[in-house]
Amino acid sequence: MKEKTHKKIFLTSYFAGTLKQFQLFIKDNAITDKEIVYIHVEEYTDYIDEGKEALKERNFMLDSISNSETIIINDTVYEILK
Repeated sequence: MKEKTHKKIFLTSYFAGTLKQFQLFIKDNAITDKEIVYIHVEEYTDYIDEGKEALKERNFMLDSISNSETIIINDTVYEILK
């Protein structure tokens, strides 16, 4: 029987405003992966662009998806619905 593992995610509506908390989350959870998935859920994007820029400055690799896509991350299927 395969052991279940719990995934931890960091959710925020304003990444640039929560960057310090995100860096603490990474440190506290010993996260070394530099890939981040942005999930767009509304049309307004100014704050998203600001957050993406802040993450790129810290050498994170960003991937974006819309709010109605299916994604697979580490063999886990996620259905993103608005």
